[in-house]
Amino acid sequence: GKVQPVNPAWGVEGFDPFVPGGIASHHIAAGTLGILAGLFHLSVRPPQRLYKGLRMGNIETVLSSSIAAVFFAAFVVAGTMWYGSATTPIELFGPTRYQWDQGYFQQEIYRRVSAGLAENQSVSEAWSKIQAERKGFS
Repeated sequence: GKVQPVNPAWGVEGFDPFVPGGIASHHIAAGTLGILAGLFHLSVRPPQRLYKGLRMGNIETVLSSSIAAVFFAAFVVAGTMWYGSATTPIELFGPTRYQWDQGYFQQEIYRRVSAGLAENQSVSEAWSKIQAERKGFS
């Protein structure tokens, strides 16, 4: 891998978790919406009915209501770390638990060793070829 520019993906393809452009477009949209929401909340005060209805009488109740948003964000992060996405490249974080449990790497190693044996290589030669590739990631 290398550092490269990413164009935002504004269409349906931006919802694919393996498209880096979806991350860029989400950050642009979330930042714009956050700035607009911040300006709105600076200029408009909630009505008294809403203030009392939500029981925002002290800072503790206001802060405790944000736990739901934090839980949702943690749930999304846990899901992307489990199944993998554009934000969790295998070169940085290693295999995901899902890939490991499905035997993805074991199948790939078996396929490569079998291909080496089909090319009349010895078992040790086929394995050493995999080890040589792995040294680039050590």
